[in-house]
Formats: sequence, structure tokens, C-alpha cells
Amino acid sequence: MKKRNLLFILLPLVVGVVSGCDNQPFIDYVEQTKLANEYEGYDFLEDGIGEVTLFNNVDGDTAHFTSVVSEDRIKARFIGVDTPESTGQIQPWGKAAAKFTAEKLDTAKVIVLSSESESITHALADSTGTRFLSYIWVAYVDNPSLNDFKMINLWLVQESYSGAKGISASRYTQAFYDADMQAQELGIRIWSDDPDPDFYYGASTVTSLKEVNENPDDWLDAKVYLEGIVAKTIGTDAYINLDIEDEDTGLTQRYGLFIFSGYKSYAPLLTIGNLIGLTGIITEFNGNLQMTSVSYSPYYPSEDDITLISSGNAIDPLVITAAEGNDDKYINVVVTVNNLHGTGGYKEDDSNALTIYCMDDLEGLINLRISDNVHVYDRAGSGFDRILDPLYFQVENETFNVTGALLKYESLSGNISYQVSLCKNADLVFNS
Repeated sequence: MKKRNLLFILLPLVVGVVSGCDNQPFIDYVEQTKLANEYEGYDFLEDGIGEVTLFNNVDGDTAHFTSVVSEDRIKARFIGVDTPESTGQIQPWGKAAAKFTAEKLDTAKVIVLSSESESITHALADSTGTRFLSYIWVAYVDNPSLNDFKMINLWLVQESYSGAKGISASRYTQAFYDADMQAQELGIRIWSDDPDPDFYYGASTVTSLKEVNENPDDWLDAKVYLEGIVAKTIGTDAYINLDIEDEDTGLTQRYGLFIFSGYKSYAPLLTIGNLIGLTGIITEFNGNLQMTSVSYSPYYPSEDDITLISSGNAIDPLVITAAEGNDDKYINVVVTVNNLHGTGGYKEDDSNALTIYCMDDLEGLINLRISDNVHVYDRAGSGFDRILDPLYFQVENETFNVTGALLKYESLSGNISYQVSLCKNADLVFNS
């Protein structure tokens, strides 16, 4: 469709007032507020409006999209709302808001982003410079007309997942204020005293993987509740990881934590892709953070038991270079390092555990750690070898790929090294 240099035409808003009387009818401001501008052939970043596809959900008021026209990636920050936190921090109704937004986006047939500007002009970034302020419009029919679109921003306010915020100079100001007033009168979700069924109210501090990893001294020996996705299991233990977008910078980072089960088999902890809530004590082992004192019983549950929030969540290992692995930000994160070659190593005197010194094809250095209870395939892939000699990893012109949890190791002399800890025999693959 040929682009036109035109002004956005605004549809008049139907204003409703909620008196608080029991017989006052509910006014659907979302239904009354329509997309009034053509979007086909326009690109949101260049023109301030355009069709997109969903790349991934982040939380209640942030999502990432891909432009249909340019295929540019767009990190969108929803205008006019500020839903409770559900990633870096967890607040009551935050998870519910995130689920609401995800459901609306996941089931939409067509998604359109529009900016605040009433004219054809480029989209505006937020204070971080990485996210673009957006109205999010969704339609649930094929080949929709403009009247078929609904605005998720306003929907969040109307359904009491957020108050109207920073909307005083908007072309949709009145609709947001009216929806906000009606929501407060109805007194549900954020405007009620009712507990959020998705929020943990137990006798521990609610925190997040981000907070624990960035401020470890504040959390050592504390009893906390946090959430993460099972990214890798080792015996009855697990590493949980979670991608969290920083509210201030808009940048996403993956955080991790080792969960020590106390040699007990807890079903929610043993399936990769399970998003779980855990209550336990944050401790330190060999310089790495972990959670201990977790519990689970399907027959005699307690409020501190592991809870299964959802299953089937994709959490592929981060692919990094050996040099990138020498960084605390990846501690307890499941990573893959490719094209490694053994340069030396040692076997512990009292066990079959091995530490292999490795270099990748970019000449970055990192160690491979194979615990006593983890066997590896022989090079032919048949049977297992308990390899006692680091020379096994130093075959000329042969490299291997490793997936495991990144850990930090401090020697008795104070030297610090970083290592990929092998969790499963199948996660060591020779390239021969």
C-alpha cells in the first residue's frame, strides 16, 4: 500500500461516568475506543504505526515484536500503564497482568503498534533509549477492519491490572481516566483487598533471581521465595534460569541459581521447562550461590512447597564463547561452549572427577568440570568411558562442544577460574 503524508484522524470517544451505584451499568471503554488509522504498508519505527508479529512476551506492560514491513525487532513499552512487576521483582497481581497481556497477544490474528503522535512520523523511544512507547492494538478475526481492533493498554486499565499513568497529554486521556475511575469503583484486582492467588504470601521474603544474583550479600542465609525455569537437572538437583528485562535499561539478562534438593526427588524440580516457585534458604557453596531447604509433598503440602506454575517453557542454553564465560553474570546459567580443545588438566586424587583446561577456536580459555558421578560417552558414542586421563581431551585436530552450568572456582591460593560443569553425558559432543 502506498504511503501517504497524512494526519491521524481521531474517532470521538464515548465518555462514561461510573457513579458507584449498584445499578450503574458497566461501560466497555475498550469497545468504544477504535483504531482510526490505516496501518497496512506502514512501518511503526519509521511512521509511528504499523503491523507487527509477536516475538515474545515480557511482562504486563512490555513485549517484543517484529515489524511486518522491515522485519526490525521492536521492544515495545505500553503507553499509559504500569502493571505490577512480574520478572526482576514480583508484586501482587504482576503475574496475573503478564498472563492477561500474553493471552491477548498470543491469540490475536493481527497486531498493530501505534505511537502517541497524530501524524506520520517515527516512533519515540522511552527513557532507556531501547524501548519504543506504543499503543498495542489487537484483532481476533482474519482481514480485520479498523473497528475490529482493541487497545491492550486501555484493556489493562479497564480490567484493573494497572491504573492510568502518564496519560494526561494523550489523545486517549479521557478513555483512560474513565476506565480507571470505573475500575476503582468496581474494586477488583489491584483496587481490592483480595489476595492475588498467583502471589506468594508466606513467611519469607519475595524476591527474584535478578535481585539475589546482583545483591548476594543481602540474601545470604535469608529465607526467600523466587521463581525460575528448570534449565538443567543433575541427579535430584537442578539449575533454574530466567530471562529478566531491566526496567530501567530495557536490556534482558539471564540469571541462574542452583537448587539443592537434599538428595530427595521432587517431581516439579526434575522436568526441564517447568516454571516453578521455590521457597528456601540462600547459601553459598564453593563461591557459588544456591538454594537449600526446599520441600515438596503431593500428599501433605505446605505453603513453602515447590509450586509448579507452568510447564513446557523454552529455555535453550545460552551459546557463548570461552572468553565470554569468564564473567560472573553467567554463574549458574546453563551455557553451551563450542569448538573446545583440551590443553591440559588434572584428576582429583580421591575420586574420578576431572578438570580439563580448554581453549576454543578464538583462543579463549575456560575449564570443563566432570564430577565423579557423571560419565561420558566414548568417541564412537557407544557405551561409557570413565576417563582417568586428561589426554583423552587433547587429540590433535579434534574439538568438542559442551553444555552445562557455568560455575566459578576459587583455589586455596586464591586463584579464580571459570568452568562449565557437565550435568549429563549427552551434553559432551566430540566433533569428529
